[in-house]
Amino acid sequence: MTDPSARRDLLRGRFTATAVPRPPGALSGLAFGEACTGCGDCARACGAAIILRDGEGLPVVDMREGGCTFCGDCTRACPTGALMPGAPWP
Repeated sequence: MTDPSARRDLLRGRFTATAVPRPPGALSGLAFGEACTGCGDCARACGAAIILRDGEGLPVVDMREGGCTFCGDCTRACPTGALMPGAPWP
C-alpha cells in the first residue's frame, strides 16, 4: 500500500518529498495533518519561539534561531491531541 501523503505530494507537483520537522510529540504523517487545526497554540506556548507555520498553516520547527529545550509547553498547549506528551521526536 502506498503512503497517502506521497500521493498528495505528487498531485501537488512535489516530486521529491522532504521530511517536515514538526514540533515534539507530533503524530506521524497523515494523522498529524488530520488532527492539527493550525490554531497556533503550540507556537504561542513555545518559549524558544522556534515553532512557525508552513505553507498549509501547520506548525513546523525552525532551528535557525534557536533550539528546542524539550520543555513540553507546546504539547501541553495542543487542544486537539496532534502533539502528544512523551511521544518520540525523530
